[in-house]
Amino acid sequence: MIVGGPTATGKGALLDAWLADHHAGPVLRVDGRGDAPVEQIIELALGHLSPVRRARHPALALLGQHRNGTQVVDLLALTERRLRLREEVDRLLGEIGAPNPAIVLVEDLHRADRGTVELLAGLVDGGSPYAARPPVLFVATIEGAPSGRLAELARADAARSLTLRPLDRAGVRAFLSTADAVDSVLALTGGLPELIERLLSGGGLPRPDEIEPVARETIELLAVSERPVDQRFLRSLVDTFDSDALMRAGASRIGEAWALAPHAKERVRSTLDAASIRQLHARLAEALASDHPEIAARHALAASKVERAVELALGGAEALVARHAPVDAADLLLEVT
Repeated sequence: MIVGGPTATGKGALLDAWLADHHAGPVLRVDGRGDAPVEQIIELALGHLSPVRRARHPALALLGQHRNGTQVVDLLALTERRLRLREEVDRLLGEIGAPNPAIVLVEDLHRADRGTVELLAGLVDGGSPYAARPPVLFVATIEGAPSGRLAELARADAARSLTLRPLDRAGVRAFLSTADAVDSVLALTGGLPELIERLLSGGGLPRPDEIEPVARETIELLAVSERPVDQRFLRSLVDTFDSDALMRAGASRIGEAWALAPHAKERVRSTLDAASIRQLHARLAEALASDHPEIAARHALAASKVERAVELALGGAEALVARHAPVDAADLLLEVT
């Protein structure tokens, strides 16, 4: 099952509601944007086994191997490891899926590297050599419509697609008439007509010069970040973190991360000079360098720190190749050099 549609159409909320009513087989939920989603699936599946079976399971040997960044990458060994990953995931899903099949939910699969998409596709592709696999429901959320390899999977006989779209006029009217919507507007405005009018007219977001000082530093960092930023990571970067002030400044909370809408980013960046924007990119580059060098490299490049960007890109490319994404690694190196 591939659940697609634009950002903010409620894909996550739909799956949350569905899973809340699911009381059968085990659920393995991973983030496609994260590090090594397939290894995450193995780790979560092992958690459903007894301690004795888990300690002796051959899949344990596969965990953590992609982090050996100091070693020279052996492409033949990588190919063999990818085959072992597919075999072990099949084996584990069969072990934990009795009597009720497991559900594997991969969120934001469109953000995963190409190697990960190919590996996950191999797990569900009926044309793969592993025909006798256990029954499993794979659910992936993506932004927009499926493309490339995902489009091929969406056209498979066993696949189903669900596309969420913005509400039409009747849908908006029905949504605003719900008790939850009324309660939310009341909580945001206190029932004051002028504030309700401002909210409905798009004036709910403050102008950049109206952002509270306590939220200013965090909002500026979000304005130069290409993706949502984890809350714990943000707290480590700023002197004062105030979630209520961030909400009032127009930031959105997505799970444990924060983000600004594209138009809000543009409004904030328009108040910053080029030097300030470069400084913000430089802060993010150094903060992300150890855990996400491939993202840090792009921030260093935006900060005009070319030598640092190349250094980070080399480390990021090595990590991407180790995660079965050589094409992404090549793209990163080309972008930086």
